[in-house]
Amino acid sequence: MPVSSGTSWTGDGRRLRPGRPRGWVGASIAALVTMAVLVLVAILPATADRVALDSIAAHRTGPVTDVLMVFSTIGDVAVMGVLAVIVAAVAGWAAQSWQPVAFVTAAVLGSAVLAAAVKVLVHRPRPPVSYALVAAHGSGFPSEHAVRAVVVLGAGAVLGGRMGSRWLRAALAIAAVVLTALIGFSRVYLGVHMPSDVVAGVVLGVGWLAAVRAAAAALRDR
Repeated sequence: MPVSSGTSWTGDGRRLRPGRPRGWVGASIAALVTMAVLVLVAILPATADRVALDSIAAHRTGPVTDVLMVFSTIGDVAVMGVLAVIVAAVAGWAAQSWQPVAFVTAAVLGSAVLAAAVKVLVHRPRPPVSYALVAAHGSGFPSEHAVRAVVVLGAGAVLGGRMGSRWLRAALAIAAVVLTALIGFSRVYLGVHMPSDVVAGVVLGVGWLAAVRAAAAALRDR
């Protein structure tokens, strides 16, 4: 696919004027706000987490468990990886440019590295195994399922929304939010994450996607 020339790419096809620093400022603000919120979530008392987890576990039912296991699987690395490739390929073909591919790649790989780093730094254990309905390993904070859902589905909504009408943009945004919420809730329901783990995953995903989006807006074609 040929790279378009003569325009600066923002991730959604808008033209930028040279030398405007707004993109880098936006990326910096997104990164700082994300870090601040993550710190706040990490240091919150665990009481509310445990109360919410107990309440959810007490109201589990077989049919709901089956459905939420499907949504948990959708958030797995393999499924989200395939979806990310599809999003990048379709958006790149539609734009006749490699820039959407670079945007999705930076968003997905960067968020994976960042989530792994936060897990190591915080090293918060998952809920007791007595809550778990599925196998899970490693630290719980943040939920990587939530991070992946936000970044992949969010990138799809941003890029896909530029291919159609206002109604399509709204539909993609709503679908991304609903699916992300279901994936995140499924991890709490299945007993492998505290609610704050999922909140942290959403915050990290939104912050990183916003930072990459803003950084892309600051770059100019050479």
